Amino acid sequence: AMGVALVRDAGAEAHVRGVFERRGRALVEANLKQADLPEGARMLDNPIGTAPGFALAGEAGARGWVVCMPGVPVELRRMFTEQVVPAAVERFGLNAAAPRRIYRILGLGESAVQQRIGGTLDAFASTLSRGGVRVQYRAHMPEVWVALQGTLDARGEYPSTEALAAADGPLQDALGPSLYGVGTASLAARIVGALRTAECTLGLAESCTGGGVAALLTAVPGASTCVAGSIVAYTHGAKTALLDVEAELLDREGAVSEAVAGAMAVGARARLDTRIAVAVTGFAGPYAGEGEDLSEVGTIRFALWDGTQLRHRTFQYPGDRARVTKIATHGALRMVWDWLVEHGLAHFAEHHTADSAHIATRS
Repeated sequence: AMGVALVRDAGAEAHVRGVFERRGRALVEANLKQADLPEGARMLDNPIGTAPGFALAGEAGARGWVVCMPGVPVELRRMFTEQVVPAAVERFGLNAAAPRRIYRILGLGESAVQQRIGGTLDAFASTLSRGGVRVQYRAHMPEVWVALQGTLDARGEYPSTEALAAADGPLQDALGPSLYGVGTASLAARIVGALRTAECTLGLAESCTGGGVAALLTAVPGASTCVAGSIVAYTHGAKTALLDVEAELLDREGAVSEAVAGAMAVGARARLDTRIAVAVTGFAGPYAGEGEDLSEVGTIRFALWDGTQLRHRTFQYPGDRARVTKIATHGALRMVWDWLVEHGLAHFAEHHTADSAHIATRS
């Protein structure tokens, strides 16, 4: 595209060789192709991977600029944030940060979210004394993310960060408990943070999710201080042996029943010795168990036991096995979150991260 040849870049080659040496891995010639960059390109360092990126300017006098980065997400994001953004700001005279807020919603579809907040956002935009706002929706199954992106007005001004934050209250009123936070922190991260602050412990009993709920929680640093563990009890026998669910109850009510979900939660709290426990069981599909009605596929039952009150929820989710299982894992998290909010241990809050701002051109 740029009309230049590939050349072996000495700096890139030294980087690739150094990575292999530090990791104790044998370097083969094929690995060195990562050091072949377009002639005249500026190497972009990759501090956590082997392949460097590069930037290449257009022809003399042109303002075009081609930047290539590895596709591995963690490598790309760090390279983009630490090297590409500062270089782009300097090269093109960009504003360093346009204010942006991301609202994370669970339990409502994208269309429902738009219907609930459309009028609210129109009213909010009319109150801005400077700058404007662009609304962006993103379906991030099973969540919906709504971003308010600050834009320049005719005077070349953005709305302030504080001005955008004024949308928090109206959006919370419009969305209710489905809105669990603003920022990039996941529901699992917020739950772990709330549990740690409250010194509250959580136990899990999982059937159809196969440990998926625990996987989301234990991926969060610090989870070991508040997440005791998960008992994955898939069969009738496992539910009886590991969670003390009575065999007679299983035979009478069926594994995917409110009664069994409750018994699983009670058993998990006792076995794991935690403040609260959540259980999830269901028909993930594509077919139900022997003798079960196929119309029950997608039915998921949740239970939470805190030693005082046993809570139940039942949903029927559409989609294939992978989709139903993913939604069910988040449904269990949502049950924990709602309990924490009800007990004053968690609340709608902002979580600042490095990617909370966008780059935008000057007018």
